[in-house]
Formats: sequence, structure tokens, C-alpha cells
Amino acid sequence: MVQGGVRSWLIGGGLMISWLVPSWLVAQQAPANVLARTLGSGDIEMLLSNRFVAGTQDDNQWVSWFSSDGSTTFSQNRNRPTAGNWKAENNQYCSQWPPSQTWDCYDVVSDGVSVEFSKTDTNEQWHGMLVAEKPSVLAYTQQDLIVRGERLTASVPEGYELELLNTSMELPRVIHVHGSDFFIGSRAGHVYWMQPPYKEAVTVVSLPDYPHSMVVRDGLLLVATTSAILAAPLPENPLELTRQSFVKIAALPGGRGHNSRTLKQGPDNTLYVTLGITGNCSDEYLDDSYAFNDRRGGFFKVSLNPDDPLAEATLTPYASGLRNPIGFDWHPVTQTLYATNNGPDHLGYQHPGEYFSEISEGSFHGMPWYQLRGNEIIRDTCISVDAPLPVTDVVKPKATFPARNAPMDMAFIGSSGIDSGLAGDAIVALHGSWATSDGGGGGDPASRREPALVRVSFDRGEVVDVTDFVSGFQLPNGARWARPMGVAIGPDGHIYFTSDGGINGLFRVKRVQ
Repeated sequence: MVQGGVRSWLIGGGLMISWLVPSWLVAQQAPANVLARTLGSGDIEMLLSNRFVAGTQDDNQWVSWFSSDGSTTFSQNRNRPTAGNWKAENNQYCSQWPPSQTWDCYDVVSDGVSVEFSKTDTNEQWHGMLVAEKPSVLAYTQQDLIVRGERLTASVPEGYELELLNTSMELPRVIHVHGSDFFIGSRAGHVYWMQPPYKEAVTVVSLPDYPHSMVVRDGLLLVATTSAILAAPLPENPLELTRQSFVKIAALPGGRGHNSRTLKQGPDNTLYVTLGITGNCSDEYLDDSYAFNDRRGGFFKVSLNPDDPLAEATLTPYASGLRNPIGFDWHPVTQTLYATNNGPDHLGYQHPGEYFSEISEGSFHGMPWYQLRGNEIIRDTCISVDAPLPVTDVVKPKATFPARNAPMDMAFIGSSGIDSGLAGDAIVALHGSWATSDGGGGGDPASRREPALVRVSFDRGEVVDVTDFVSGFQLPNGARWARPMGVAIGPDGHIYFTSDGGINGLFRVKRVQ
């Protein structure tokens, strides 16, 4: 482990840059005894170049960032992304949003600390505040945890604390946040329910066929098992659920191999479920031309029956060519979908890297026919069946983790997260690998890739860096005292993660300074 938590990571194009991230520290109102002054056009240009602005428009949340050439790279208003131009003119900030193509201008005032944008007329009321920037580099410190009389040491960012909240769960997996409650799947077959302060995990029901993940939607508890999506009306007291409460609303391609099925709901209220291919080179693909049980390796969009959500749902292929995509989430500003993906094991200990990829409708990510080697996509000769699409259609990952790291779940941090300096970044759980050097019994355990939580840093919607966030879960001899699996941002803004190896239970990463 490198001191400071920095490892070697590949960012799209092989580029590594020094950067700043928005802190999302919204400026406070100017003190009453301080005179706010109207800023000039030059000041406004300087403030807005490569900065974020957050605010409200007619009580709707509004976020935008600005490029230095006068183009607004992105704006998010009422969950509708838009793009347009901006300028500073006549000591005002002015924006031009299609399709109106008219310029709207706003007053910009500052008390020397706070910067505010406002406009009130007969058509709208708008109030926004500049979002400051702060350095993204974190310093790290060693923290001890005493578990059952044993001293364990983790590397955490300064100002943070790692807490072990629960050790009673068996093989816990993905966390679903529903209000202040957590629902957690389990490889042992249990569906767990937790309430604040998240110390006690209650088994509400046990289900066959590996209930890996779940979503609460419109009064239903939806559970993704290896071969089905199940649904049950969620009672006010979840302990009233039984196995008989659930009906199968969708069959999923099941079977051996990568049998985790991750179900999540997007910001547009659409449901998505992921599933991996059986092995390294299995001829499986999400397309109607394949037999049902061979439609694996990507994302299905799940459409519930609008007349009866407990009736049969519809599965539509959404993205393909992913060997084992377990974790996924949406960027809190751009709403772009990203996923982790496990690479194969047959090409050695160093290649290919594990993927962190942008996912879009119809995107093809290559596996098992194509693999990333360096920054090039090459044909994998382990499968002789013709690829469904040419190499030119393969979407390269935005970043990679070292080979055999086994990335699991992920979660983006929003503006109300643990630390304003992390807003817009993703936290990814790395499960750790098998041995990466030869030796009896599957290799030398001390050479295993180490489990960790890592931070994928974004700048204006683009991945720019990957660094360790919490590490130290592996001892020098290769033994692991924890293996991060599920990741979620709690209603308190703190980072929660499950561990299903070593300690089985729930951890929290809490800001203490």
C-alpha cells in the first residue's frame, strides 16, 4: 500500500492531471452589516470559468457548471439536462438556453465572501450561489479499531472516522436506502432491515436463489435473485413479510458463474438490473438472438406492468459486453450512469484492468470478445464465436482499477454528502483478489490485491483521478479482516458499506472535523 492512498490507475486516454473539485459549500447570505456590491463583467467571468453554481428557480433545484470559453457544459433543472451558452455583459451574468434562444440576465452581488445570483420578474424568481472550489487531495492517517479484543488498523482520510456498526449479518451484499431505513441483501439468503442508528440488523424474510439486491418502489419491495425479480407489498412493519408474500414478476437468466443480480432505480424512476456472464469467455450476450439463459453480461431495463405492478414485467436489453457489472449509480449532476465491471482471469495477473465505465442505452463494452490492453482494445482469442459488433463499437472505460481487484458496488456523493469537497465523486468498493503470484494452493496469499474503498474523482462531469479512500483491510500475510461489498450514502450523508469477508457486517465512514 502506497502511503497517502495513491495507487496506479488508468484514466481514459491515459491522462493524469492535477485538479480541483467543487466543494459544494454554498455561500451564506451576506451579513446584514456588510454592504454587498454588484460585480463587474470581468469579475463574473473569472468567477464562472470552470465553476459550479447552485440555486433554485421557482422552488426547483438548479445546478450548472461553466466552461471557460463561454459554453455552459451542463445544467440540471427539474431533472431535465440542458446545454447552452453564457456570458458576462453589462455587469450581469446572462444565459442562453435552447430552445428559446433568448438571453436571460441576472444580477451578481458579493460581500467579499458570498457570491449570489438573483433575478425576479413577472415570469420567474431565481436565486443561486457560487459553489467554491477546494483542493481535492486528501491526507491520510492510521486509525485503530478494537474488534473482539483484536486491534485492527485502517488508513482513513484525516478528519474522518471508520466505525464498525454491526457484526451480526451473514454475507451481506447491496444496501438499498429507503427513507431512513436500510434494506440489505445477503448471499446467505436473508433480507435484512436496519433502522437508525444501524446497529441492529433484523432478518425480515429468507428467500432462496440468493437475494443480492432490492428496491422499494411504490409500496412494493422488489428483490433481485439469481434467476428472478420478486415483488411483495411492503407492510408498515416489514417483519410481517413471509416467503409467500412474494410473487415472481420477471424471470432472469440464471445459472452458475457470476450469479449476483443488482437491481436499482434511476433518477428517471426506471428500474435496471445487471447480470454477468458465466465465466471468462462465455458466449453470452443481451440480445433476442440468444437463448434466454444466454442473455447475460450487461444491463436490462425493467418495466413494471402499469396496470398491475405484481403482474409480469418486461425486460429490455440496455447495455451489453460487461463480464460482471455488480455496482452502478448515476452522477448527481449529469445523471450519467456509471458501472463497475470485473475483468477476466485468464490473461494473467496484470491484464486487463477492471473497468469503471460510462453506460448508455445500446452501449457495447466488448467482453468477452474484446479486452483492453494498455489503451487499446484487442480481440480476445479465448472465444472463437464471431463478436456481435465490431471493435470500433466498443466503449472504452473511463478509468480502470488494477487487474483482479474485483470492484463491487459503488455510490456517488451528492451535495449533501459527508464532505462538500467530495460532491460529484464516486466511492467504489474493491473486494480484493486471488493471489497474483505463483505458489502452491493457488498462489501466495500475501500477493493478493487488497480490499479497499476507493474514490473516483470527477471534474465537471469527467473522471480525472482514482485514489484510495479507506484501506488497510488486508494484513501482510494476505489475510483480510474486511472485504467491502455494498456501498451507499445514508440519509445523514455518511458513507456506509457492507463487508462479506472477514468481519461480516456494516461499517460507516463518518466526517468528524
